[in-house]
Amino acid sequence: MNKIQIFSSAKINLDLIIKEKRDDNYHEISSVIQPVGLQDNIIIEASSSSKLIELDFSGPEIPIDDNLILKAAESFCNTFSIKQSIKISVKKNIPLGSGMGGGSSNAAAILLGLSRFFRLHEKYGSRLTHEVLVMAKKLGSDVTFFLDSRTAKVSGRGDIVDIIKDPPKLRYLLIFPGFESRTKDLYDLWDKEHANNKNSLEQSAPRKICFNNQDLYLKNDFLPILVKRHQQYRNIFKILDDFGLPSYSISGSGSTIFVILEDELNAKDAKEYLESHANVKVVRADSVEGWHFLVD
Repeated sequence: MNKIQIFSSAKINLDLIIKEKRDDNYHEISSVIQPVGLQDNIIIEASSSSKLIELDFSGPEIPIDDNLILKAAESFCNTFSIKQSIKISVKKNIPLGSGMGGGSSNAAAILLGLSRFFRLHEKYGSRLTHEVLVMAKKLGSDVTFFLDSRTAKVSGRGDIVDIIKDPPKLRYLLIFPGFESRTKDLYDLWDKEHANNKNSLEQSAPRKICFNNQDLYLKNDFLPILVKRHQQYRNIFKILDDFGLPSYSISGSGSTIFVILEDELNAKDAKEYLESHANVKVVRADSVEGWHFLVD
């Protein structure tokens, strides 16, 4: 195999319930997560470089300590004693700090892509699956979800993934307000507010949708904190209400607002208005399931 191309999907947290803090300093959570067709493009190919891993990254520079692509590639090569130099080219479409799991999705893409690139199933069999899962859990909470990249109910610290069979296909507007939101910062704020028993963490009745013949409330425990920090959320929510688009919330720890669509006409008008009046970027995306690879 000379080259493999991987389409690395973003995700939407339809809900996000934060529970107690664990002994390992992670939080127990509950979340229904769905992959969407906003995707980064990743290419892995053989290289003659003296470096084992060469990274060509089109997005903003990420510090090495935070770069999950490099961490995933290095962990994989060390685990399976890979000596062949590789080049990883990444075209970013998922914004950083958007709450859509771009870094975690990219890490899973590297683990799965390298497995296929080096045809390790033939050599390691079930050990490969086990080792990839171990690496995913160490790399980050969302990486385990992205190994399947299918709609799922996620719990634990994000590493317990229960796939939802035949999930509804949803259509989304994704609204990027122009700033990043750091997960660690939001959890720190949530801990502080929660410890003080402040009523400021309470939020109005969340919107709900019908999901697999059941009510699913679009409740995100980070939402009150984000709204307090950024007046722009209130402005955008008012516009969405005015356009008759009530099924919205925030993905993950922000900053992305997602809107579940029923009426494409309203969505088109709202997209144009938001982009011209609220100074935000708006993208249409549909739910997707699984991974898509192109092999050369």
